[in-house]
Amino acid sequence: MKKIIFKTIAILLIVAGVMACKKEKDEVFPQEIPFTEYSLEETSCQWSNLSYDREAIVVNSHAALENYVTCTEGTFPEIDFAEHTLLLASGGAGSINEFTYTFFKNSENKYTLKVFIRLSPFLPVALQWRICIVTPKISDNAIVDLDVQESFN
Repeated sequence: MKKIIFKTIAILLIVAGVMACKKEKDEVFPQEIPFTEYSLEETSCQWSNLSYDREAIVVNSHAALENYVTCTEGTFPEIDFAEHTLLLASGGAGSINEFTYTFFKNSENKYTLKVFIRLSPFLPVALQWRICIVTPKISDNAIVDLDVQESFN
């Protein structure tokens, strides 16, 4: 009887170990996260209360989004916050010639928004930039690092 109990426990431990290893293999980091652009164009709304201090803001509710949008009439495009998160990022740079970005998950609750800015030495004007993307749902307490890389042509 003891042998059967020990064999059963041993088998259960092996199965649990295999399952744990399989989960770790499924979670390979970093993972590029798909997103869609979010725009206020074609509305009577505009962005407000963005600091342009190179920060990323996680928005997970309609009420939270209202803190960053001002409308003279109508409303802004709806987001299904049960399934999605709006990520807002803003900053400033001189003479932006090209602007691209990608979004990565680094671990269970850590993300990075990588921003690549190609600067032009021929444009003397400093500009503010803003990124507004809808991603699969991330938690309110997620850590989103903003990694801004600038280079000249």
